[in-house]
Amino acid sequence: IPIGARIVAVADSEAERRDEAERELGCRTFADHKALLEQSDAELVVVATMTSTHAPISCDVLKAGRHAVVEKPAAVNLGEMDEMMVTAEKCGKLLAVHQNRRYDADFLHIKEVVESGRLGDVFMIKTGRYGFTRRNDWQTLKKYGGGQLGNWGAHVIDHCLPLLGAPVVEIFSDLKRIAAVGDADDHVKIVLRGGNGRIIDIEVTGGCSLPLPMWVVMGSSGTLIPDAKTS
Repeated sequence: IPIGARIVAVADSEAERRDEAERELGCRTFADHKALLEQSDAELVVVATMTSTHAPISCDVLKAGRHAVVEKPAAVNLGEMDEMMVTAEKCGKLLAVHQNRRYDADFLHIKEVVESGRLGDVFMIKTGRYGFTRRNDWQTLKKYGGGQLGNWGAHVIDHCLPLLGAPVVEIFSDLKRIAAVGDADDHVKIVLRGGNGRIIDIEVTGGCSLPLPMWVVMGSSGTLIPDAKTS
């Protein structure tokens, strides 16, 4: 909990989770977000529901005169995101996306090295999250906004856009379902090319059974492959 913040209410459709919140947080609980907005004095609401519900719930929060912090990905398409942003502007309230991975030590280290110039002209960055998992929850279903692209991919893309160092001018993407149940992607391949010529190659997969480096940074004066063990 941020310094100065206090949890005053929690909304959850499951009674067991509401009981847990009352017991551990000592706050009021509600079965849905509309009851929370009507009956609590929360100033900021964190929307941590299934992706497909982010836009309507966030808009309800903003229209109720509260600030909204929404889990990533904030929406399932650009139209929903535009609606959320317009609503926030009309209501004069803050709309923010929860991107906690911006503080990951590996990303901050890579960013520092790239910006330092120690590798010379960085022309290629490859990054990946690798594993072999047969996931079985709502994140495997398209109707709920599930899939690896929105789940882990949102974090990785958020890392890579500032590392690109220029606006994106070309994108390649390929989504597959390899090991997970459901119909959503669990294997993501994205290649970004910046206006400066730099390439970023992204792989996020639940279908890779061997470990691979999380980062490879290639420059005209050297290559960096962190071992994820030393600082």
